[in-house]
Amino acid sequence: MTDQPHFDIPENQAKETETVEQYPFRRSIGTYIVLVFMLAIFPGLNLLLGFLTDPEIDFERFDLVTFLIIPTLIMLWLMLLTIVLAVWREKASPSSIGLGRLRLIHLPIALLFLIGSNFLLVGLEKVLRTLGLSTGANIEQMVAQAGDIPIWWLITSLSAAVCEEVVFRGYLLTRIKAVMNRGWFWPVLLSTISFASGHLYQGWGGGILLFAYGLLFCGLYIKTKSIWPGIIAHFIQNFSAIYLFKYYNG
Repeated sequence: MTDQPHFDIPENQAKETETVEQYPFRRSIGTYIVLVFMLAIFPGLNLLLGFLTDPEIDFERFDLVTFLIIPTLIMLWLMLLTIVLAVWREKASPSSIGLGRLRLIHLPIALLFLIGSNFLLVGLEKVLRTLGLSTGANIEQMVAQAGDIPIWWLITSLSAAVCEEVVFRGYLLTRIKAVMNRGWFWPVLLSTISFASGHLYQGWGGGILLFAYGLLFCGLYIKTKSIWPGIIAHFIQNFSAIYLFKYYNG
């Protein structure tokens, strides 16, 4: 059994909606500001930077904490704070973005998802490399440095798991679907484009790889109706990278 999202709809909006699925929250200006920013401005800026700059960043030239980790943490938690404020303005419950009760069953679901998704992504990565698309060779530099600062990497992995899943899956998926009053195709596509655009520092191949991963995370959320399996899987994926790198590279 999984938690069903619970939505609070004010009485004065009862006439504006025919079903709970249509408008599962109190629409506010904040809702549309968040959607415009996350679906247009955020990916637009990332795509522009992707075209204008070299995505293959040489992380060995920089201090990882100062150059990447601290700015990333600030950005992630600012995005999460924005979502929290938007949900508060909508007078919606946390379960409206998949934050229902954490259950023990979410752990095996997350582990099975990790195994299956990584199997698919390894195959996709080989295809991309065959086509000459970089999938982020610079990420190996980053992970190698992260192994020397495990506490910082733990904080970053947990922050990315919580913030990205809540923002891109929990909030964007549900709000786009409600505003458009249609199926899952456009919410999944638009939220995943936004998510993948934030990872173009891994190269265009890396962006495609993260787009595919985002689609899988969307499917996990839609299937379970909970954000917790995604958060768990996302955290394990990120944090285990430093230990897998050490294992495969001696």
